[in-house]
Amino acid sequence: MIDFNKTLETNLILLRPLSLGDYDKFIEMTSDKDLWKYFTSDLSDRNVLQRWIENGEQEIKNKIKSLG
Repeated sequence: MIDFNKTLETNLILLRPLSLGDYDKFIEMTSDKDLWKYFTSDLSDRNVLQRWIENGEQEIKNKIKSLG
């Protein structure tokens, strides 16, 4: 069974599920509009970014719930 709450961490990197608390850091990384030319969403738009994060959070919750 997949653990969707799994966190992997080293002294250089932290891998964990996305959360709305990450929004401010994502603003820094996603502000260049040219980065999103071939992506499904323009995450340089703050409203689009917020919805993208919220949708990601909800997908993780749904997967956890479905595994019950």
